[in-house]
Amino acid sequence: MHNALSIDVEDFFHVTALREAVRPEDWGRFELRVERTTHRLLDLFDEVGGVFATFFVLGWIAERCPRLVREIAARGHEIGSHGYSHQLIYQQTPIAFEEETRRSRALLEDQVQMPVTGYRAASYSITRDSLWALDALVELGFTWDSSIFPVRHDRYGIPGARRWPHRLMTPSGYQLTEFPLSTWRLGPVNLPVAGGGYFRLYPYPVTRSGLRRINLADGQPFIFYLHPWEIDPEQPRVPVGGMSRFRHYHNLHKCEGRLRRLLNDFAFTTVGNVLCEHALSPEPRVSPPPRPAPVIGRVEGVYQRATKSLCPAAAPTANAMVAAKAVTSSRADQSPVARVELMGIDSAAAWDGYVASRTAQASAYHAYAWRRVVEQVFGHECHYWMARNPEGRVCGVLPLVRLRSRLFGDFAVSLPFVNYGGCVADSRGIRRQLVGAACDQAGELGLDHLELRESAPLDGRWPTRTDKVIMLLDLPADPDVLWRRLGSKVRAQVKRPQREGVTAEVGGEELLAAFYSVFARNMRDLGTPVYSSNLFRQCLRQLPNVHVAVVRLAGRPVAAGLLVGHGLRLEIPWASSLRDYGRLGVNMLLYWQCLEFAINRKYEIFDFGRSSVDSGTFRFKKQWGAEPVKTHWHYWLPEGKAMPALRPDNPRYDIAIRLWKRLPVPVTRLVGPHIVKYLP
Repeated sequence: MHNALSIDVEDFFHVTALREAVRPEDWGRFELRVERTTHRLLDLFDEVGGVFATFFVLGWIAERCPRLVREIAARGHEIGSHGYSHQLIYQQTPIAFEEETRRSRALLEDQVQMPVTGYRAASYSITRDSLWALDALVELGFTWDSSIFPVRHDRYGIPGARRWPHRLMTPSGYQLTEFPLSTWRLGPVNLPVAGGGYFRLYPYPVTRSGLRRINLADGQPFIFYLHPWEIDPEQPRVPVGGMSRFRHYHNLHKCEGRLRRLLNDFAFTTVGNVLCEHALSPEPRVSPPPRPAPVIGRVEGVYQRATKSLCPAAAPTANAMVAAKAVTSSRADQSPVARVELMGIDSAAAWDGYVASRTAQASAYHAYAWRRVVEQVFGHECHYWMARNPEGRVCGVLPLVRLRSRLFGDFAVSLPFVNYGGCVADSRGIRRQLVGAACDQAGELGLDHLELRESAPLDGRWPTRTDKVIMLLDLPADPDVLWRRLGSKVRAQVKRPQREGVTAEVGGEELLAAFYSVFARNMRDLGTPVYSSNLFRQCLRQLPNVHVAVVRLAGRPVAAGLLVGHGLRLEIPWASSLRDYGRLGVNMLLYWQCLEFAINRKYEIFDFGRSSVDSGTFRFKKQWGAEPVKTHWHYWLPEGKAMPALRPDNPRYDIAIRLWKRLPVPVTRLVGPHIVKYLP
């Protein structure tokens, strides 16, 4: 079996572990050692014979060493992009990432005169917080990636990610071939054996055993990586902290000898060749849509804006809330790319058809049914923006709900009352058009702010809140596998209420009264106004795949949750338990029942909902194995306006919260819905 050999072509001073002492502006003062170390690798591959590799070349290196890049290609190896400046993707804006990745790819293609279709991120920095970069890679023309490391690490990793080469779906619904960095499965742990610092850390027999296990027991190819500086023990020593020093310099003198043994023990070729051998030819199934070029102007009432324009129009129109405005972005030849308009009720089927085709990017609340729920339960105005391409096909949507009250102000949210919202679109260009239209409308209406609850950062400079995370758990195919993964303490906490005669069940609307009795009392105890039971009734009736979970003791409901399924994900957006029964662990049984239900219904991800990092709820969800994913709540604000502070931890609401906790539950059920309808 052929395995993939990869070299990340960068010099010692580019390494993230040394960033505390070496700033990018200082790189020019160091001696370039990468040419001779890369030549040593090339010569070693020729000496062993039959060894070919993919060289992911840093753009900064390619710019200074063009002959090296051409020689790598001339000697039969594959060229991939390693970005330009070795910046961690999750510390970049989407625009900065796209610009430097495009620059690097164009530079490499000009040097080798052939397409560069593979990419690897600096320090494997495509994590759950930067999955948006996968969309950019497809739109830039890359057809495969090798940046995802299915491990836990302080700087990178997506624990629970698939371990073998596969086609994944990006957040925008593209397909991209991914070759994740290789790991050896030891019990519940993925042990990284893909190379680099791990290759220098472990004794060679450990690495060899792990890689053989992947080939022989798992029947899969592995990918191995190394950096040219790792065979250069004479490189300068940079004064850094102990951990960084250990990561970078440990066993450099042993690396070349170990590499020689590795090349003789396994068969290696390029990443592209391995993907083709395993029927994962690096061709995208979905071509990226055309990217609009900015055009500025206003023609016959049709707005044409630069894609970065987020400024409100100067004057509002009299019937802005009902008029369908068209927004057209054009290329230099004036051919339209997308027409953006406020949808009419006759477009509901087209809206839902598009959302259904984008399950990886959309949420259950992007469906038109959620608009019906909001209008029927809360009576709010909804403004649903839709983009269509020149053929009339829907290519993007942005749902917005306007909330107006004397107490909390006048603003719009996508989407209120839930964790998800924002744009679903074929490309970031169309996303910019939709957001631009919404911002223009917000300015015309004089709104206090506009809030977009996105899962990934938007292009441009936005006031943004990222203090909350979504806790996600990748589910196995069998509940018994998950049970074994849980710690003994968690398993004991689940078993305790069962020994006390506590029971759990999942059903539908017949369990709504039991759910609401627990939910209403718990909200009172927290000092939070409660939704009306009609919200949950309409969710059950309007949305598909909604269920109720209830835990009972001697027939009395003591814990309950509402489950919402969408695509491969099951979410628990609302859950409560009675404090009087906390000592029995009824909440633990509730969540285990929900997890078991999710696996049996073939869901692959369980969404525990939103938490603040290191809060009590965060630690509760973490114990189940859930991993945090950063949220990106972006705000449009009128000039001079501060970000809104409609949060329960705002000191302004302290007295109200304390008073609310003293009210009888029936009073809170009567009054609460009239208050909470204005709290997003």
